[in-house]
Amino acid sequence: GIITKQNYATLSPATSPPPSNSNRKDTKPEKSSEESFKIDSFPPELAKNLQFLIRSHLERKRFLETRRKITKLQAIWRGERSRRQTKSLFSIYKRRFKIAQELYNTEQSYVGSLQLLLEMFVKPLLEDSNILTQDQTRIMFSNVEHLVILHSHLLSKLQERMDRWYPQQRFGDIFCDKINDFKTFYAQYVTNYEKSLAMIKNCETSIPSFSVFLNDVSKDSRCNSLNLQDFLIMPVQRLPRYEMLLNDLAKNSPVGIVDKSELERAVNGLRESNSFVNKYTQEQHSKERIRNVKDKTKGKEGKMLYQPGRELIREGYLFRVGTDGVDKKMYGFLFNDSFMTSKKVSAGNLTQRYNFKDTISLKGASLALKDPTIIGSQSSRSTLADPIISPPTSPRGSTPEGFKKEGISASPSFLKTVFSGNKAMNAESSLPSFCITDKDGKSFVFRCETANERKGWVNAISSAIKDLE
Repeated sequence: GIITKQNYATLSPATSPPPSNSNRKDTKPEKSSEESFKIDSFPPELAKNLQFLIRSHLERKRFLETRRKITKLQAIWRGERSRRQTKSLFSIYKRRFKIAQELYNTEQSYVGSLQLLLEMFVKPLLEDSNILTQDQTRIMFSNVEHLVILHSHLLSKLQERMDRWYPQQRFGDIFCDKINDFKTFYAQYVTNYEKSLAMIKNCETSIPSFSVFLNDVSKDSRCNSLNLQDFLIMPVQRLPRYEMLLNDLAKNSPVGIVDKSELERAVNGLRESNSFVNKYTQEQHSKERIRNVKDKTKGKEGKMLYQPGRELIREGYLFRVGTDGVDKKMYGFLFNDSFMTSKKVSAGNLTQRYNFKDTISLKGASLALKDPTIIGSQSSRSTLADPIISPPTSPRGSTPEGFKKEGISASPSFLKTVFSGNKAMNAESSLPSFCITDKDGKSFVFRCETANERKGWVNAISSAIKDLE
């Protein structure tokens, strides 16, 4: 039984050793018929469930991958937005600090100027009665002392806030507490401002010692080349400056901080204060002007000129068309309730005395225009678009030809004047005209030198008539 080289070849296939692994190729074993039968006989419902689970797993995997990418993109976007918001907020707070710093610096300079006005002008003039009287000094400087006290307190409040500065520092509440004081003190000062300038001009020409005093003070280096008028105009300009700065500060305050609403309230208060001061000043100037005219008027017209609630709206020269058809130069006064015409006369060395001729009540009155190119024309029509006011009820009479309003009435004598001949209403004149008809139907025709002057008169008269309705 020993295998040798001689008998190796004679071995039978059954006794030959198995082939080596190096000479055997890898082949997949064939499935037996039993295994094939088991797969073919796999339950269909279970196969569908397996397929569903596989698809669900793949879809969930894709969903999780997509969600991961979206989450990453959202994180990148939120980071970029946060960086932009931070940059924008930093810019806003930086701008806010600059505005607050400007507000504080200008207030410091303003208070310094008011104190310098007291030290360099008011106190020396009060101490030396040989230059100006007490009344002259009071008119010239009004209530400057009260303004110094008011703004010194305001400056101390601002300095406290600036010393404890942080991006959301409050400023609006300070100004909200000062609104009523602004109205009171600045209305008095601004109303007196024109009188102050007039007093300075009068004293410079009539009091040599006052001129010398102003010249000496102007040489002081502390005045920084500013004269008395430069100091006096500073309070007039201060309230509008507050409104501008606080409005800018409110715009640069982020939504949600407490100071934003307080700043908006302060801006509204300052706007009302400026409006109140301007209106009060106009009323006082109007009353002062009415008193001056009253003092230069003789007769009952002068005594009746000053009435409670009456305001002077406009005054100036214009031409009144007389009953003889000749234009007469008059000086008109438009009040909020009436329109008066007068002639300026001189008596001796006194000038600008007034002799009143007509008083036209504006209550229930109407207004019409007449262009110079259509005076006396039956077919031409006006094209100038100025305000026209008609009375609530149709007055008596008929409308003069050429006037731009149906229903304008005129008395028979007026119509006779208008159409009696070539001289009536100066038909050859090229001056723009307008007609006022009172509630009794009496008409008054006036001419102005330019169309702009007529427009100014007509607009003012129209507004006065509307306010009386």
